Amino acid sequence: MDDQNSGTDGVLPDSSYTGPGKQYRIFGMRGNDNQGFDRRLSLLSMLEYRVSDSLELRLDTLDSEFSQSYNDFEMNNFYPGAFASGPETTLSETVSPSGVQTAWEGTNVYAWLEAVRDIYQQKVTSNALDATWTLASWTVDGQASFGEAREEATNQYVQWNTKTPGATFHYNAAQDPGGPIGYGFVNYNPLDTSNYNWYGEQGPYQEPTTDKIWNFKVDAQRSLDSGWLNSMSFGANYQNRTLGRTPNWVANTATGFAADMTPYLMMLNNSTWFSSYSGPAQFPTNALTVNVNKFFSDYPLSGFIASHPPAPQLTQITQVQEKSEAAYAQVNFGTPDKRLTGNLGVRAVHTEELSSGYGPGPGATLVYGATGASNLVFSSQGFVSQTNSYNNVLPNLNLTYRLNDDLLARFAAAQVMQRPDMNLLAQASVPSAATQPPPPGQLWNGTLSKGNPNLKPYLSNQLDLSLEWYFGPRSILAADFFLKDVKNLVLTNYFPETEDVLLAGNVLGSGNPVGSVKPINLSVGQPGNASKTTLKGLEVAWEQPFDFLPGFLRSFGAEANYTHIWSGDVVLSSNQPPVPVTGVSDNTYNAGLYYDDGRVGIHANYNYRSEWVADPTSYFGDGVYVKGYGQLDIAANFNVTHWLAITASVINATQSPLIQVDRYDINRLYDLSGRRFYVGLHATL
Repeated sequence: MDDQNSGTDGVLPDSSYTGPGKQYRIFGMRGNDNQGFDRRLSLLSMLEYRVSDSLELRLDTLDSEFSQSYNDFEMNNFYPGAFASGPETTLSETVSPSGVQTAWEGTNVYAWLEAVRDIYQQKVTSNALDATWTLASWTVDGQASFGEAREEATNQYVQWNTKTPGATFHYNAAQDPGGPIGYGFVNYNPLDTSNYNWYGEQGPYQEPTTDKIWNFKVDAQRSLDSGWLNSMSFGANYQNRTLGRTPNWVANTATGFAADMTPYLMMLNNSTWFSSYSGPAQFPTNALTVNVNKFFSDYPLSGFIASHPPAPQLTQITQVQEKSEAAYAQVNFGTPDKRLTGNLGVRAVHTEELSSGYGPGPGATLVYGATGASNLVFSSQGFVSQTNSYNNVLPNLNLTYRLNDDLLARFAAAQVMQRPDMNLLAQASVPSAATQPPPPGQLWNGTLSKGNPNLKPYLSNQLDLSLEWYFGPRSILAADFFLKDVKNLVLTNYFPETEDVLLAGNVLGSGNPVGSVKPINLSVGQPGNASKTTLKGLEVAWEQPFDFLPGFLRSFGAEANYTHIWSGDVVLSSNQPPVPVTGVSDNTYNAGLYYDDGRVGIHANYNYRSEWVADPTSYFGDGVYVKGYGQLDIAANFNVTHWLAITASVINATQSPLIQVDRYDINRLYDLSGRRFYVGLHATL
């Protein structure tokens, strides 16, 4: 894997600007080159046993291990809007009509120089026992299952920062509007190791996240011979899921290392860095970074952890438990000639949620550099827990009318419910500062991320009307119109807070004495439920094998679909203007061509979606918008025998970049994930 990207942290008001109105400067700029590998090993099994003609048992198991290990080389992380090295002198600037400094040059710009060793270990296990019992007109299906997933994440940061004074630095966002930011230096060499101070090593170590699910369900169906009524079915479901996370952070330390750490700095050793970018933006394609392989060879992670044990970050320890009980009833009906068929049903759902963890204690304040850590923590913590429950009754109606043997009309009306992501319900309170505290008199900016155990479930009243024409074997042309009246969409609400921070250590040469108190401007983000909105959409789809062609051409086929959505804005907070719905593209389409002769199969699909909103406001208030994105994926399979198949795929064969911008069209992310290749074996025993 080689994932390359550049980006910014958005724009903030320029605190040094004294003219009318406001001017905005890019807060921070960075580049990343992630090099490493992924590995997955999975084992599936299925055992079937027919006890009698009326009873059948099945046991399905899954065991999977997934590991990721890579080095994240972070290059040229400069912060022209942070003032972390002290006052900056603006030498030149170009300001857009919206007040954004689209081009800027100034002095004393602060920077990080770092690389990260990232290690992720995941284990998944799932076991399900199914039974089917047939008795006269009744068929009963039951299932009991248990699944557990565990991930341990390690991210060890090896860091240097700039000496004072910082760099004379310039950037230009107008060279490639919306694309990567051009930047450079004046009378400053970012490749000179003498421009940096050794800062230390820190980061999470084997942070566990666990997800456990118990599920029990039963479904019963009885056939009927009563005029229009064909059958009826009943069912019940119980699920108990627990999601837990325990962050373990190794405090930053610069002690225990050699007096001279510069031998561990190196030039980025990737000659393909941004080589697929052909735009007009000008920026360095080489950078000084950390030789993490040499570093961890000389300073093994096991020895560092033994000397500096990780400590739990209490206000980030969370556990969310969600229990749900559901029951449903449904009748299936149809006219005697089978031209009209359908079903009518209702589902009743009860949900209970328990969110527990540690929050800031009464009167708690923020501390920076406590016990050597360079991150923000609260001075005291207290255990908190909260319960929440809700009931939903969800009716649904589905109708199908056969206009002729090849043409079907369908109608559906339903109320649906979706619970919020359990991660968002956590009792978490995570403060963070992007840089070390700037010198006295300079503004210090940070963020505070909070969970929300009070989130309500997403609800939608929706209608669908479709027409389907089956004009040949495995051939279809269909159109669908849908209408969704939705409420309780989950968006992140942002609001400012100013807090005093006790500086307990790692202030370096900032001019802030240890033990002093410095204010920090926090952008607080917390998920909340938005007001009602309406989504309308039209979808068309076509699929057809070319079996009318001669010879090997008859094994080809094609498929395509297109969706257009009309979406309205939503109100998240009464004192804020409406914002766009997140994650919705106006236009989406897929087009594919395939070849399949039963032994060899090749599928090529191009997927595209137009611009969508990732976050209408974001921590800095300028939002995150994703540019229209399309990529070509190719997959192939070869059936060696009836029980063994070889599979291969190429993801993003076109090497398309993923581009994010803010509301001012300043780039937030330019990601070149490149082509990804996968090869696998599939055996059926």
